[in-house]
Formats: sequence, C-alpha cells, structure tokens
Amino acid sequence: MITINEFHQLFDISEELASELLMGAKVMDVEEGTVLVKQGSAPTHVIFVIDGVIGGVRETYDGSARMNALMTKGRIAAESGVIQDLRYYGSFSAFADSRVVLVDIEHAKHVLAQNREFLELLLRSQTSKLKYATMVHYASTERDKLAKVAAILEGISDFSDLDEIPLSKEQLAGLLGMSRNTVSQSLKTLEDRGAILQQKSNIVILNKNKLSLDGSNSKLFEC
Repeated sequence: MITINEFHQLFDISEELASELLMGAKVMDVEEGTVLVKQGSAPTHVIFVIDGVIGGVRETYDGSARMNALMTKGRIAAESGVIQDLRYYGSFSAFADSRVVLVDIEHAKHVLAQNREFLELLLRSQTSKLKYATMVHYASTERDKLAKVAAILEGISDFSDLDEIPLSKEQLAGLLGMSRNTVSQSLKTLEDRGAILQQKSNIVILNKNKLSLDGSNSKLFEC
C-alpha cells in the first residue's frame, strides 16, 4: 500500500490529486524482468514508480532491442496514452525489483478532464523526457566515441537520479548503436580517469565532472 500523503510528497502534487489518482489505482511489487507494457499494445494504465527502476525499451525494425530510458521513484511512465490514443512505441519493464502504482487509463483520462493539476504533472513529466531525449540525441550524433559514451552516461544519471546505472556493456552499446568493444574501450578510459566503476551488470558514476572529454572537471550538460 501507499498512503495519500506518501504519494503526494513523492510526486510533488496536492493531496487532492493524489487521492483522485489512487482511487483508480493498484499497487504492485514487480520482480526484475517483469514486463508492464508491451510494445504496440493499446494504453491500459499509467505507471507511477514508487521504488526501483523501470526501463523503456524499443525493438527496432531489425529485431534488436534498445533501451531508451530508465525511470526511478517519483517518475511516471506510459503517460502518453492519457493525452493521445496511440499504441505504445516501446515496452516498459522492471530493470530491478520495483514497486509501482498502476492507474487505469480511463480513470486517468477522467481525472485529467476534471483536474488541471494533473495536466501540469503530465507536462512536467513530458518536459523532463524531452530534455533527456535532447541529451540522447547529442550523444548519438557525437563523433568522438569517448564523448558519446560519457554524454549518455551523464544524461541517464541526471534524468534517472541514479549513480548506479543498471546497464550492461551490451545494453549501453545497443542504446548508442556502437560495438561492444568500442564501448568497452571508452568505459575503460573513464574508469581509469576515476569517473566510473564498472561492475558485472551496473555502471557506477563516481564523479560526473570527470565524464568530460578531457577530464577537466567541466560537466557536459549545465542546466
């Protein structure tokens, strides 16, 4: 369970809106690997992340799966279905054991029609994702391979509020469209610099300032 007070504090909304949303919701504890939304499916609910990590993944035309975002507590996923009646462009699954609140899509639409504050919450969520998408675009177009890897790590860390990113080298390579060996070389350089620590299925950010191309203690993104 989650109380109205806990929900309103976590998502920075009024108790009134928290109460309205929870009326059409269910709380779920999900294990790592659990799929919450399938790519191409019609909207059924909005995901409010209470704890853990929920990842967005899109399968491309060639059958490869690319992670495009990680959402942690206080973030919302699959909210686009509230505003537009479109099928999901990707899937959402648990990248770690997580707790989520699932709000029925029709109930969410009803709340949206009655409460302007919910629209403001959705706009904040979409704006933060637009900022993140801009970072990903910058990373994907950067020619320098080290800068490309450093930029995406900073972007993910800032957007997801994570110092320990639950991504393998293979997943990171897929996100950037790079080979595993090239990503490994860049990660090794960043690790030698003291910017990150590589673990089996995680990348730990030790010092974001050292992610810059020359290690000059200057952040790639200042916002």
